[in-house]
Amino acid sequence: MKKIKNLTPHEVNLINSDGGTISFPSEGVARVASEYTELPPVDGIRLVSQKLGKVTGLPEPEKGVLFIISRMVASAAPARIDVICPAELVRNDKGQVKGCGAFERCN
Repeated sequence: MKKIKNLTPHEVNLINSDGGTISFPSEGVARVASEYTELPPVDGIRLVSQKLGKVTGLPEPEKGVLFIISRMVASAAPARIDVICPAELVRNDKGQVKGCGAFERCN
């Protein structure tokens, strides 16, 4: 089995179909810089375009390791095949995310 390291700023809970939970505590934070460019407003609403920049906090690939990262970070690191993102979010009765039902290959 591969080792999974969580590089999001919060614990990620994987909720299995039987209701069991596997928790992945944060082991660091992978982030991506971004730059915004102003676009013409629409009906007085401000619009911007985002350009993703340098990724920080994502270590070099490690044999047998998958890294949990955000989709935004994954978008800025398209060559990385060792990254996964939370998928099939599970929410409580108030609509708050309490975990995910799966991980997906981000790239």
